[in-house]
Amino acid sequence: MLTCKEISRELAAGTLEQTPAYRRFVVWLHLRMCDGCSHFSRELHLMRDGTRQLARASDPTPVDAAVEARLVSRIAETLARRDDSE
Repeated sequence: MLTCKEISRELAAGTLEQTPAYRRFVVWLHLRMCDGCSHFSRELHLMRDGTRQLARASDPTPVDAAVEARLVSRIAETLARRDDSE
């Protein structure tokens, strides 16, 4: 079984579609059993979707500094918790 660190690296790389079926199954299984990694996976999907939407916008609106600070803080907290658990 893969560790949370290996799963998070795999997810962050965004190359899961190009990996063998067995490895994708192992990642899928890990995500079903690990709340932290499944939460991290959902956050990555939200960030990727948001980035795509911003890239498609013809007139992108600037991100409010307070919102940006909250996002950076949440990401740092998530990574710190992940490092502490391993």
